[in-house]
Amino acid sequence: MLTSKLTGLKTVGFCSCVAYFSQQFLAHYLGVSCKGVFMKLGDEIDYIEIDVLEESKMPQNFGDIRVSVKVCMSGFFGEYDQVWIEAHGKNRFISALVNLEKTRNGSANIESMSPNEFILNISSIDSLGHMQADILLSKYSRTTNSGSNVISLTGDFEFDPGLLPGFTEEFSVYTN
Repeated sequence: MLTSKLTGLKTVGFCSCVAYFSQQFLAHYLGVSCKGVFMKLGDEIDYIEIDVLEESKMPQNFGDIRVSVKVCMSGFFGEYDQVWIEAHGKNRFISALVNLEKTRNGSANIESMSPNEFILNISSIDSLGHMQADILLSKYSRTTNSGSNVISLTGDFEFDPGLLPGFTEEFSVYTN
């Protein structure tokens, strides 16, 4: 069974091959590359999951990525699949993650292209190298009377520092 990242349709057998080809053709036509891989940081209760959905191939925004972000903190859950991250910010985040992993000191920050839509800050919280993820995930929705409404999930959680090398590797490989 194949689930299309562009349409969300599930297909089986021969139809999977046709759907995959159609998805790739449409992505090429639109100037994007479909990724469909994800990175997760945290545990079963507190986590962030970033799923790379597409990468722009257009000259003016080459390397920018669209991701789906899923956040769960103490059982409270939010998800948004229209988060765009600029290529330069993505590369800066990877460099900061590599440094944070080596030194266990400092922080690594990444933000969406749209202000206050998505912010992830991973930082060392003490001299022993304990780690924390601070997250903001927001979605703007239109309402009929008042214009727009902001739905947000914000918070932080500590995570096992042993997870950082895997997350750094996954983020480096799957976003480039």
